[in-house]
Amino acid sequence: QRIKDEIDEEIKNIINTAKKNNLVRDKLLLDIGNGKYITANEAISTSSYEIQLEATCYCIYIVEVEKIKQIVEVNQVEAKLVLFYVRNIIEDLIQDNQIAYVYEEEDMRLGIIAFSEEANTVERAIKHDLITAQTHIKEIFNQDICIACGSFVSSFQDIKHSKEQALYALRRKHLFSNRQLCIYNQGALEENKNLNIDWDTSRLLTAVEERDIDAIVNQVKYLINEMIDKEMEKPTMHALVVHNLLELRKLILKHNGDEHSLSINANIISNINKKEDFTLLEEWLVKLCIRVGQYISEVAKQAYPSSINEIKKYINEHFFEELSLKSMASMFYMNSAYLGRLFKITTNQSFNDYLNKRRISEVKKLYASSNLKINEILHRAGYNSSDYFYRVFKKHEGLNFSEYCEKIRSNISN
Repeated sequence: QRIKDEIDEEIKNIINTAKKNNLVRDKLLLDIGNGKYITANEAISTSSYEIQLEATCYCIYIVEVEKIKQIVEVNQVEAKLVLFYVRNIIEDLIQDNQIAYVYEEEDMRLGIIAFSEEANTVERAIKHDLITAQTHIKEIFNQDICIACGSFVSSFQDIKHSKEQALYALRRKHLFSNRQLCIYNQGALEENKNLNIDWDTSRLLTAVEERDIDAIVNQVKYLINEMIDKEMEKPTMHALVVHNLLELRKLILKHNGDEHSLSINANIISNINKKEDFTLLEEWLVKLCIRVGQYISEVAKQAYPSSINEIKKYINEHFFEELSLKSMASMFYMNSAYLGRLFKITTNQSFNDYLNKRRISEVKKLYASSNLKINEILHRAGYNSSDYFYRVFKKHEGLNFSEYCEKIRSNISN
């Protein structure tokens, strides 16, 4: 028994040492990927872990288990086990070549730092090993993994740029025809900051959030006209459309939606060969924007129905008081800008429009059922300025308040 206990203790110590070494190595590799060190010697000298990183070219790969976030939500321990097994399979495949290190990245991802004296050699070897790993992981765990890689860099301190490119490609994985291997390509993916076009994506996003179909149509039409007027080449058009698709995707994520719930693909660009084809692109983009607007509206309604209903109830009962978006946000412990967007999404009207409609309804009721003077009616309905009331009344009712009063008197006399 004593010998067995000693062996168990030795095995335990070996495992703990291995875990400690992995943590030290992972921290070192993560710091390298984040650009903490200028040279390989500096990185190695600051760590107790011995590692070989002297080379003439480097590249970062980022590995993501497709459904890892869903697994984390159900069982965090299971998610860590999945990541552990995925890492072991990848390490077993690439360790023989001795040209890369695997480490744990942020956000439940794995990172791979590849290094060599010759970029093409390491690229072919790593690509083969990773595609093989994808096949094994799918067969064994029924899990899909996505792999994104940045460009090869010749300077150690530029490794961080390769990582940024890999993350950039990973965020745009839905735009790749082969989502298993997303290779950063600056010419095809990078947003062209030198495009001389008059276009503001935020206007389109606002229209989508507010489900303003007329504004969506106008913004998309403006974008298409810019493409035609500037006689853009296909790669440039593709980059511009991709940029807008990515912004729509971020809009979905901002509202806690599922980015995979809508099929978004920029391959339609490849079908544009003549001017008439732009009509198809315009129709496709308009329909997509409308669908995104409808989707985030449904997500918001499901996620926050009680909060908005409580706010509407409060407005209906306290409309005569001094109410503002800011005061309501403070009362319900929400950010005012966020509440404004949420209210518009869930009710299809702004906070001020909803409040004014309720107050106008009260004005009309009091005018028809009491002998109060107009100023007293407005005060009881929550209006302190008659000029402001007259403006909003015309906006919502389509006629001046005096015309409305004359109409009511005419109906009574008849």
